[in-house]
Amino acid sequence: MTYPDYSARAELYLGRDQPSAAAQGPRTFSTAAKALRFALEEAAPVSLHGAWLQVGTARFSGSELAWLYHSPDYPLPRKQPRRGLQWLREARTMNKEFEMQKFNYDALAELYPSRRYAKSQQTQYRRFDKAAEAIRYVVEELPVKWLAGSHLEVNEQRFEGAAIRELYDAADYPLSRSRIAA
Repeated sequence: MTYPDYSARAELYLGRDQPSAAAQGPRTFSTAAKALRFALEEAAPVSLHGAWLQVGTARFSGSELAWLYHSPDYPLPRKQPRRGLQWLREARTMNKEFEMQKFNYDALAELYPSRRYAKSQQTQYRRFDKAAEAIRYVVEELPVKWLAGSHLEVNEQRFEGAAIRELYDAADYPLSRSRIAA
């Protein structure tokens, strides 16, 4: 993972998902370090679901924000005490995720629908032989509003809402996109 210039001007987008964060617009901070502090110490936890930090041309989202905040390179004192060694375990997990070269679209995937919509026949728990098929199903077949709260598990990694959409939009997505998904 590349680190941002913690002293550079930054924009922080917060929202329950990325579309709502984009709609609300950015909060501008004099430094990326201050933006990270605000996000991890003061912002409502639900607003981090769709959050991202823009530092120059670099964009950091999701669990990358926690990784940057807990990094040994983070220049500001942290207001909240670290929770024992839990932050270190989380950071190591994050580092492994960033070191992954490619997402395995051929892996087995399990779809857990949002509890809000899990009662309908269309969105009950489903298992897919290939993650690519699960991603296409979520993005192309389910209504956009159902994406919030639903998650996909692939190789013991959990992908929610916007992360599923990012996997679908990725250049290495192996299946043809049969229609323009909203």
